[in-house]
Amino acid sequence: MGDDFSHAHAACLASQLPRGARCRVVEDPYEEWDESTWMLWRIEHSTRLTRWMSGLAFRGDGNPPQQLDYPGATRDRIVAETRFRETKQRVNKAFGIEE
Repeated sequence: MGDDFSHAHAACLASQLPRGARCRVVEDPYEEWDESTWMLWRIEHSTRLTRWMSGLAFRGDGNPPQQLDYPGATRDRIVAETRFRETKQRVNKAFGIEE
C-alpha cells in the first residue's frame, strides 16, 4: 500500500463509508441494506411471528413463519450446508461409518 498509507489507514477510511457503498457490500453482503431497511425487515418478521403466536397455528396447527431473505442469506445457507457436510464426514470417519 505504500510507506505513507498503511492497512490501518485503509481500514479507517473504509469504516467511514456509508452502508450500501460498493466497497463495503463486496466485503460483507449485509452492508447492502441501511439501518432503516434492516429495522423494517425485523418489524415485518416480528409482526408475522406475533400474529402466528396469537393464532391457532401456534397451538400445533401450523409451522412458524419463515424469515424473508436478506442480503447474505444465500451465502449463510451455503456456509451452513458446507459446515454440516464437513462435520458429518468427520464424524463418519471417526466412527467408521461408510455412506
